[in-house]
Amino acid sequence: MKTFHQFILYLVLIIIKRAHYRGQDSFGNRYYEVAAKRAEKSQRFVLYGKCKDPSTVTPDWFNWLHYSTDTYPKKAAFKSFSWQKKPLPNLTGTLFAYRPEAEISLAYAKKLYTPWKPNYEKK
Repeated sequence: MKTFHQFILYLVLIIIKRAHYRGQDSFGNRYYEVAAKRAEKSQRFVLYGKCKDPSTVTPDWFNWLHYSTDTYPKKAAFKSFSWQKKPLPNLTGTLFAYRPEAEISLAYAKKLYTPWKPNYEKK
């Protein structure tokens, strides 16, 4: 169920701004567009799903959001290549964050590093 704030935001976007729903990705993010007035660009934005993290925007929708293409992924058949990986959310700060195998231990790092100490002479 949507929270009160999400419901109010939805009302503002649809009723006041007259935003048009353009689609949804695999992460549950919903994409909207507000029609342009005269010579201005249309406004494109995303309402995040469960995870409110910008790294969950898929590459095809990212291109649409940043005006690289005018066709949104629902209309166009975006072809993914065999070498492309599925998008992952930002895992920094979680148990699944990347940690290189050759991590330098803290004790070893302290031996290598000597902080600079200025020489203050009393006059």
